[in-house]
Amino acid sequence: MTSERANPAPSHWRRRAKFVAIPQDQAVRQGNITRLAFIVLGKEAAIAFLNTECPDLGGRPLAVATASEAGETQVRAMLEKLVGTRANAALTDAGT
Repeated sequence: MTSERANPAPSHWRRRAKFVAIPQDQAVRQGNITRLAFIVLGKEAAIAFLNTECPDLGGRPLAVATASEAGETQVRAMLEKLVGTRANAALTDAGT
């Protein structure tokens, strides 16, 4: 007994992506600030810092840094305040 559906006809329907890709410039800023935070704070502290609302920034540091170059600069400055000269050394080492 063979199945009538052994070789189904190809379909022109495609599944939609389950996510919306962010623009390249935003992805670069997001990667830069995430890498810097991981280097200077360590993984767990960086995740907490990047995803916690910050009244001084007007939002979550990751969202602020991703949104604009000015936001990325603000978050970098905040990281420098948090860890002092370690951030400057990490900037040089990370090439960002």
